[in-house]
Amino acid sequence: MKRLINILIFPAFLIGAAVIFYSATSAKSVYEWQNIAISGKGCFPPDCAEGKFPMAILPLVAFDGNLYSIGDKSVWISADGVNWNSQPKTDWGERHGMQFAFFNNKLWMLGGMKSWDDFRNDVWSSPDGKEWKQAVSKAEWSARRGHGVVVFKDKLWILGGALSSGRPNETPTEFLNDVWSSSDGVNWTPVTVNAPWSAKDGHTSLVFDNKIWIIGGKRDVWSSTDGKNWTPVTDKAEWSERTGSGVLVFDGKIWIFGGRELNDVWYSSNGKNWQTAFANAPWSTRSANYSVVFKNKIWLFSGKTGREDSWAGDIWAMSRKTE
Repeated sequence: MKRLINILIFPAFLIGAAVIFYSATSAKSVYEWQNIAISGKGCFPPDCAEGKFPMAILPLVAFDGNLYSIGDKSVWISADGVNWNSQPKTDWGERHGMQFAFFNNKLWMLGGMKSWDDFRNDVWSSPDGKEWKQAVSKAEWSARRGHGVVVFKDKLWILGGALSSGRPNETPTEFLNDVWSSSDGVNWTPVTVNAPWSAKDGHTSLVFDNKIWIIGGKRDVWSSTDGKNWTPVTDKAEWSERTGSGVLVFDGKIWIFGGRELNDVWYSSNGKNWQTAFANAPWSTRSANYSVVFKNKIWLFSGKTGREDSWAGDIWAMSRKTE
């Protein structure tokens, strides 16, 4: 793998530091990482200064193609991925492990937990990211956290997740491999109660090649055209086992990158055969799940690094160039 490093100096008012490009060449394509914002540009809610991006919140593309990062009491909005404005939002209370989606021109929040003995199966929606209303207090699917959520064939889908331990000081030991769908976010239909992939939480669910895909950290990859019948694409992908990795669809390929103590980058056009784009990306080893495809780039917003400060508070973006 050939790595090219070019250093370009931009005016200080743009990012206040040199922008470093790292490129990987594969066939006729060049994938390039750019350091968009230096360390320290991130913050932890609720103590977030204006202009900084909120860390440990997964951004998603929503209204007018802008990025939205949704916290308990505030929503952060960005038109360019660099400059962020926070606005107060309806407060549903502190929770973790919930999932978000942009569906039917609304933002949706589904499930999650308030404590290890208090998991939820409520559904909330918002027409603007600021005003939220509860669409259903108890959906047909069981209360859970760490589930997968996708938009597929004009429906919302929920896949797997973890059940509460029932005790405030114990993490979950029971997991799910069921699949549910809804055309309105309120009424839910069980597609299958026992999919062939192992019960799990924290996995990645995505849509690619007109299929739903499940990609676990233990190198297994599954796909389905209907959410009920599943094909085991591979149980031993070329990349190593990992947690907290970024998994996205970009440039007609599935990408997986980073994870605890990792900073490699892989891609596949079929989910079975994988190639290395970067054995070591320019960003430090970290959890890379706070990432999104935005403006034809993969964006990586900080992540837990394992360094002394634990979080870098930087922003990186990867784009494709054609020779």
